[in-house]
Amino acid sequence: MIALYQQPPKHVVTFEEPEKSIYPGALAVLAEYFQAAADAGRSQVIITTHSPELLKHFAPQQIRVVTMEGYETRIGTLAPEQRESLEEHLMTADGLLTVDEARIDPSSTSA
Repeated sequence: MIALYQQPPKHVVTFEEPEKSIYPGALAVLAEYFQAAADAGRSQVIITTHSPELLKHFAPQQIRVVTMEGYETRIGTLAPEQRESLEEHLMTADGLLTVDEARIDPSSTSA
């Protein structure tokens, strides 16, 4: 967390599975800190997670899906039908890890 407040701020700050060793009830607060740093324009915050509880604190347009196809890593936005389901509140983001595995919008992939 201290990395979010470095002076001068870093352009990009990454956190890999920040939910590890944190009480699940505190994940909302953790997500708020990440959001505040990004909203203030201090840093771009990149988070990797396997936590449905953490993921549900982020908007559909903030979520990127990472997959491995063959020997290539693919990164892209959510598939349109999944994004729409989230935006229309037909499902929550935690469902992308528990119910309907997150899929990449084919038009948004990068290697």
